Amino acid sequence: MLKLKTLIEEGDPEQVATGFQFTEGPIWQADGSLFFSDIPGNRNANARTLKHEQTHFDITEIFARKLRKSFEGATGLCPDRPKDARKLFDRLSEESQDIQSRYDNETAHGMSFDAQTRWTRSVEAGLDSLKQYRQD
Repeated sequence: MLKLKTLIEEGDPEQVATGFQFTEGPIWQADGSLFFSDIPGNRNANARTLKHEQTHFDITEIFARKLRKSFEGATGLCPDRPKDARKLFDRLSEESQDIQSRYDNETAHGMSFDAQTRWTRSVEAGLDSLKQYRQD
C-alpha cells in the first residue's frame, strides 16, 4: 500500500477540496482510495461517528459482563484466586483489544456503512446475551 510520506516525497500532491471544519481519518483503502470525514460539517457523519464510538463502548461492556459472569458463584478467596483473577482479566483485556482493532479495520473506522451495521447488530446481540450481568 502506498504510504502518505511516499506520496508527498515522490508524488505531486494536489489539493482537491477545501472548506472542511474538522476532518477525521484518513483511512487508506487497499485500492489506493482515501476516506475521511468532516465531522462538524456533516450531520450524518456526526451520527455515524457517534454510533461507531458507542459500539466501541459496547464492546468494552461485553467484556466487563464476561468478567462478571466468570466470577458468578465464586465464594471465598483461596491463595491462588487473585492470580487466577488477574490471568482472566489479562486474557479478556487482550481479547477485547483484538476485537476493538478488528472492529476498526473491518468498518474502516465507521466509514463502511454495511460493515458498521453488521458489527452494531452483532455487538447488540452480544450485550443482549449477557444482559443478566449488566451493572446499573
